Amino acid sequence: MMWKEFQSAKAPRNKHSEELSVKNCGLAELAHISGQLLSKLGNVEFLKTGKAACSPVVAFTQEIIRSPRQAGAICPSGTALSDAMAREAVAGDGLVVELGAGTGAVTKALLKRGIAPENIVAVEQSAHLANFLRNRFPRVKVVQEDASRLSELFYGKAIDSVVSSLPLVSLPPDMRESIMRQIRRLAAGKRLIQFTYFWGDSYLTESGFKLLHTKTVFKNFPPARVMTFEI
Repeated sequence: MMWKEFQSAKAPRNKHSEELSVKNCGLAELAHISGQLLSKLGNVEFLKTGKAACSPVVAFTQEIIRSPRQAGAICPSGTALSDAMAREAVAGDGLVVELGAGTGAVTKALLKRGIAPENIVAVEQSAHLANFLRNRFPRVKVVQEDASRLSELFYGKAIDSVVSSLPLVSLPPDMRESIMRQIRRLAAGKRLIQFTYFWGDSYLTESGFKLLHTKTVFKNFPPARVMTFEI
């Protein structure tokens, strides 16, 4: 997907399911049942309002069930964490690029901070979450794409800040290094904000990013660190 492309009720009874106990139910069956229930909740909301269910928790849980490895977290970022990340973003005439936008917790914080929606580009790999973001933030550019294609997406574009919720620790090293190289190429001298649940030394400093400061957000569950780098 290139830059020009993003300008712009009752569940049926199931005897077998009703007889399942939590003790005897396998993880796959629990996921299947939970997915059906969440789908019904979304359908009920659609019937009431004519719009897809707008709860970030429902959207996030649906994504966990669909792709647990891709989600990279056990719950959406809390308000305290999202606000802490948004405060670190530098916004001028260029773009604020959000990587791994998820259900839009950080997107909302960036908008609350006063950054114009047309200056925010939310990159999200999941088609399900990308559609959710488009419905939730109709004025924000949402790109459904893998972060490893940043060079193609933002070639020639001015970037002021990169705000990342990507689970970098869990990514394959080659992919992580590819993303880091592209960020350095596109936004040299600018700012990178990355949150992590990892408490060891940052792999980003080892990749050549200059750590400016860190902040621990204890009000988030689980507690997280916000790291601010000069690219």
